[in-house]
Amino acid sequence: MKTFHTYRIILICALFCFGLSAIAFGWLLVRWWQGVSIELWAQVFALVFGLLSVSIGGMLVYRRNSLILPERNSLILFLVIMMLCFIGSEYILRAWLIYSASEDRFGVYATYNMIKKRPLRYTSHPYLPFALTPSYTNKEGDRHNSLGFRGEEIILPKPEGTFRIVTIGGSTTYTAEVKTYKESYPYQLEQELRARGFTHVEVINAGVPFYDSWSIFVNLAFRVFDLDPDLIVYYEGDNEFKTHLVYPFEAFRGDNTGRVHAYREPTPTIIDHFVLTRMIFKPFGLTSDFNHLGALYDAQTLFYDEYLEQLRTHTYPSGIFVEHPVESFFEHNDQSYSKRNIEQMVELSKVRNIRFMIASYAYAPLGIRATTPVYQKFVFDFNSLLRDVAKKQGALFFDFAAHMSTDERYWVRDGVHVNAKGAQLKGKLFADFLEPLLKRYGAR
Repeated sequence: MKTFHTYRIILICALFCFGLSAIAFGWLLVRWWQGVSIELWAQVFALVFGLLSVSIGGMLVYRRNSLILPERNSLILFLVIMMLCFIGSEYILRAWLIYSASEDRFGVYATYNMIKKRPLRYTSHPYLPFALTPSYTNKEGDRHNSLGFRGEEIILPKPEGTFRIVTIGGSTTYTAEVKTYKESYPYQLEQELRARGFTHVEVINAGVPFYDSWSIFVNLAFRVFDLDPDLIVYYEGDNEFKTHLVYPFEAFRGDNTGRVHAYREPTPTIIDHFVLTRMIFKPFGLTSDFNHLGALYDAQTLFYDEYLEQLRTHTYPSGIFVEHPVESFFEHNDQSYSKRNIEQMVELSKVRNIRFMIASYAYAPLGIRATTPVYQKFVFDFNSLLRDVAKKQGALFFDFAAHMSTDERYWVRDGVHVNAKGAQLKGKLFADFLEPLLKRYGAR
């Protein structure tokens, strides 16, 4: 006679099969409903696997009373079904990541081998912590050109009569929170200037998320100057805030190794070899980050992420910040290196007869960091530094922070990055400042 234990195992196996078929059919139906293109092999695999799973589940339920298995065999059956469920789920999840999931989700859950085979937004670089992937495109219409800058192809050598503006900075120049390059602030600036009659002016977006003044300096020297710019526009600030949260204070050095370290190849664990296990264990922090820039490049002496986490969980101050409040980081780790970097950018540009423009950094008092007094004081001090550098070096200075609206309609929730509407306003404000200058330069 079949024991209750064996009977229960058979029903559990049947439920696993039904669940697996529901995942397969649900994945197909959602893709078809959304009009997402799926390769034929993926459709056939999902259909066959779903039909096979539901057939096995139905057979187990229908024959549950006539299936007479010894206790040992029922356990083997359970393990076999579990293995099939795991393998099937793994292949379905991989198909979902490859053909349907957003790039962010792909970067979070894909295995290291999957990520290496698919060109993502960022790539390694011998002289920079990383760079934008050349010729990158995605399903939303975003793109990098073949030189690794966000936007359309750049003509080299520069056509005669073209006045070329290159914007440099971090994610706030790249405009990381908009979907495509056409919504970014540099592109909006170009469209605004052309609408005002400056048809021979072009604006190139050379911003890269995560970049501070160290990376921007190297990017300018080795990549941006090769574009033959007539005007360079510097806009950045939030990443400079991060560079100060270094401890011990002796680790805050001129080469910025207190904030970043050289890229090191990730070492996947057993969990990291399967998408299913990565999804299960991700919430517990037990998986590796193969596409998270901070996890790949942040030095152990950087405490920025820990500071943000304490703000999020309302546990600040704790840990290192009990003995050293965040304000003390800015007292010990001053802005002398940032000043040096920006001054050298201006000097190198002057040697090449390239005009240099510095814009003050704007934010909205939203989110967990932009509402803190320490952040607001940093921005005030940093903008004062930018103004002083521009005056001392003879660079153009645009007090963008004094003109940009802090209305939440123009910002994402962090108060640091603008949304598409904010990028459009940002482009207009920069155009307002540049218009009389471009007329003076004869840039029509």
